[in-house]
Amino acid sequence: MTPLMKASLTLKNNSDTIEIHFFGSVEGESIVIRMPQDNYGVIDCFNKSFPSKDGNETLNFLKSRNVKSLEFLAITHFHYDHVMGISQLIEHFQEIKYIWRPAAMNGAQLRSLVSSEELVARIHGSTKASRLAAELRKIFSLIGERVRSEKTMLDHAKLSLPLYPKKAGKNDNTDVTITCIAPSSSEINAFEKCLANCFDSEQKMLQKIPSELHNRTSLGLLIKSKNTRLILGGDVEKANWKEAHKEYKDDMDVDFVKISHHGSRNGYCVGLWEAFSKSSKPTSVFSVYSSRKLPKQVALDHIRDYTSGIFTPSKSALAEITPPLKGLESLWALRAKMDVKAKRDVKTYRVSFTFDNDGQLVSEDLGEDGVDYNQLNPAPTSDE
Repeated sequence: MTPLMKASLTLKNNSDTIEIHFFGSVEGESIVIRMPQDNYGVIDCFNKSFPSKDGNETLNFLKSRNVKSLEFLAITHFHYDHVMGISQLIEHFQEIKYIWRPAAMNGAQLRSLVSSEELVARIHGSTKASRLAAELRKIFSLIGERVRSEKTMLDHAKLSLPLYPKKAGKNDNTDVTITCIAPSSSEINAFEKCLANCFDSEQKMLQKIPSELHNRTSLGLLIKSKNTRLILGGDVEKANWKEAHKEYKDDMDVDFVKISHHGSRNGYCVGLWEAFSKSSKPTSVFSVYSSRKLPKQVALDHIRDYTSGIFTPSKSALAEITPPLKGLESLWALRAKMDVKAKRDVKTYRVSFTFDNDGQLVSEDLGEDGVDYNQLNPAPTSDE
């Protein structure tokens, strides 16, 4: 990989470049992809000010770019930190060519999922569950309307399914292909079996759906743009990575990786990062989930050996994690003295990367608060 150029670099022809814009804070994430020919796609969305549209930084960014339509909208899974604000994107963009969601849960099961969140909200007085239920209900309704009007093609995505383009028309960018690399059929079946145990024959809830269950169906995407390859891991966990690694082992040598599940210990399998970095070390990025104490130090220490950089949009969000990560002890101590409410008030920030069509990273923009974790915690030298 060539030496990194500055973010201010102006390319002679950006029609051949691919951009990754990654948003994150103390929870939640969203990714905007600008493909060659100025086509845009979005993976997940989190608006920490929901239901206000003002805090939807993904939507605000797309408006600032004067984006009028989306090639695709991918919902990796139905967790709060990945869907809040999706409905606002669907309402704003009247033209969305493709929408992708996990190939798990039929219509009745989706309705049961919403009902379970509404029940949790009533029993426990959970504002979070109430907002999630309302947002999921609205998302499913809006998608249904688009599909019925034949304005959007909906795919229930799983391992090995080609997602983009479906049928190459005159306006499709055939230089870009997107393939689903997770979830596997076996994990979908396991998920639905666990889900069935939460309801009786009349779909009345017997027990709360385990919060971690949805990660078993998280989408993982492999994006190819000429000679540039990206892997976006959603919240894909070890079992699905094993299946993807088995299926795509010789096709995982990539230039960019969105680290899955916020840098958890369960977010990779043996041999995965070796496959990602077969010919050169990719650029990587992750989002923080401070209430779950993610990322984990052991995961970052493993991943760093296989990457040219481990970036995150918000150094401030990293400072919320306890115990403090290596390299953040002094910043954590300073934040610990602050008022609890002030500590949690971390904005949503963005980091951006541009690759040419040969997989070379030609520019980066770390924004206001972005950081390369490797610079905070340099790897020990061989003399140490």
